[in-house]
Amino acid sequence: MNINTILFYRINSIIAIHYFNIFFILFSEYFIYIFIISTILIFFIKNRVSTKQSNQNIIILSLLSAIFGVIINVITKIFYFDNTPYNILPGINKIIQLPYFSILFSNSLVILTAITGIIYLYNKKLSYFYIGGLILIGFSKIAIGQYFPIYVIQSYIIGIISAIIIYKCQHLFYLIFKNIQALISNK
Repeated sequence: MNINTILFYRINSIIAIHYFNIFFILFSEYFIYIFIISTILIFFIKNRVSTKQSNQNIIILSLLSAIFGVIINVITKIFYFDNTPYNILPGINKIIQLPYFSILFSNSLVILTAITGIIYLYNKKLSYFYIGGLILIGFSKIAIGQYFPIYVIQSYIIGIISAIIIYKCQHLFYLIFKNIQALISNK
């Protein structure tokens, strides 16, 4: 048994304490909606999130970062995939019924980490809410048996890499959008 499986069994054993089950279900399945709603609300708050950029630009960069992270994730899944621990490990605690599927990294965690990465680069205080949520979601996904710990960590890494790449290349996106806007206005 490798360290990943041992760590998985340790975290999964927490759901044997039935008081925590609703907590894990809520965070693994529904907390993503709080992320999405709070990110949309940032769009409507008038320039209070960042002094460097307008909120609309932060949302656009977050969206680009999330899309880029999913593309990296899909390419990675082409070369390697694995079954979920829920489907292959004996003797795990199961509190919800998960479908049988092969998966490597969590798209939702990649998307949320990419969004959190962009928000962190512009407003560290606001990003603490997002970082805390990411940790809770990742821990919950391990606890319910959906992912191995290493896959949650790798999802975080893919999201962070996509956020950094989009952040570093943002001036290219602004030039592209400016040229498109100029072409549209000339017609």
